[in-house]
Amino acid sequence: MPAHVRGLSHKKVPDAWQTHVQGWLRLGFPWSWLFIAALLFGLGWAVLYKFERYDKSIGNLWAFGIWALLVAAIGNAVVFYERIIDGIADDLPSLLDEDEAKVQAWVSHWYQRMFWSRLILLFGVAFGVLLAYINHGLADDFSSHAGKAYVYLMNFVIGLTGGSMFCTMVGIARMMSALGKDVSIRPSVFDTKTSPLRMAIAALWKVALVAALVYALGISSLLLCYSKIQTGGVTLADNKIPLGTLILSGVFGIFIVGYFIRPQLNVHKTLSRLKSQKLQALIGQIETAFDNVAREPTAANIRQLRDLFDLQVIVNGKASWAFGCKELLLLIGSVVIPVLVVLIKCFLDSHASNATP
Repeated sequence: MPAHVRGLSHKKVPDAWQTHVQGWLRLGFPWSWLFIAALLFGLGWAVLYKFERYDKSIGNLWAFGIWALLVAAIGNAVVFYERIIDGIADDLPSLLDEDEAKVQAWVSHWYQRMFWSRLILLFGVAFGVLLAYINHGLADDFSSHAGKAYVYLMNFVIGLTGGSMFCTMVGIARMMSALGKDVSIRPSVFDTKTSPLRMAIAALWKVALVAALVYALGISSLLLCYSKIQTGGVTLADNKIPLGTLILSGVFGIFIVGYFIRPQLNVHKTLSRLKSQKLQALIGQIETAFDNVAREPTAANIRQLRDLFDLQVIVNGKASWAFGCKELLLLIGSVVIPVLVVLIKCFLDSHASNATP
């Protein structure tokens, strides 16, 4: 099925202006958000060219460019998250132990909660205002009102899109956690591709990995904006990273790692229980088959015992964790390395300020 029609049978899109705009952005993936980023960057260049000194422009353009890229990355991440849900929505009726009408209603409910809820917009606006307030010191590097306004605008847009992305991630996690609670599932320790549990973990892994990449880009933006970059003898920024910004960065980094690990624990418990149940059932059959061989060692009885032992080996070999060390290290590395760079920068800045007479 083509990507642009996946999941549509389960969507009940509200007839509102914001959903029509979202539909336009979704169809243009990834170019729509890149176009918006280009417009924002062009606006920043115009502000610098018209209202600021030229000797500051090059350094500031680097910051404006990564801001624009961050907006595009966040916007495209949300569209990508919707496509992840689209990719599994049409398969859910065959995986869940419910009738198709109930599954469609359940999926439609979560589409509303994850992508079209007004709470997402309100949270994004609030987070945008908070981010603009925390990073107000960046505006001090600009002499014109237009330059200061652009800094506030970009921080607000980044907060607005970032807050919406956060709400969408939480909604996806809640939807996957509702499997087996709101709707019944048929979990199996053998089924590695179509098991609802493994499908949920695969979706959460993609969501967390994309969020980690966006997070790394956001940390790069943070370092660039609060680094002492000399351009034509003029300091672009000579500010310590605000404590509020550090706290938000740390909390979101922890959230990304926990977002992936926490659901794994529940899946691990379920898969371990299923594995134990299968092994217990096999042990009873093996004991019966062994007694049959002891009483009557025919070729058929011996073959049955051997097949049961082979099946026991297969079940024992089934992983009870739905991810490996590679995935975990990749995710943690994507979050921890940028955080370490920020901490090193803060330490060096603090050491330099103490050493200054």
